[in-house]
Amino acid sequence: MAFIEQTSDDLRELLEVSPKTIVMFGRKGCGNCKLLKPYFKNISKNYTDVVFTYIDVDKLTESAHVAEYEHLPTFAAYEFTNWIGQDTGTNREIVDSLLDKLVN
Repeated sequence: MAFIEQTSDDLRELLEVSPKTIVMFGRKGCGNCKLLKPYFKNISKNYTDVVFTYIDVDKLTESAHVAEYEHLPTFAAYEFTNWIGQDTGTNREIVDSLLDKLVN
């Protein structure tokens, strides 16, 4: 599918209509988020059946509460609104592992 940087606070609605979604939760001032966001955006080109979306937790507070997290960046995978898995960290393999769970 595509990379979507959410500008409206409607992640729940997106999940309801998207068969496969991976979400990156981050914030503007998060250095690690800035490091991983380009990778997250770029890898989305390789998965035509998965929606990749970025949520700025400071701007989109309702969407930020879809997942529970303590640290950023946090990545979460969903099949529609069903939670598949989640992980936090700065390693690209975290994204790859969640994608593997989601598409296989």
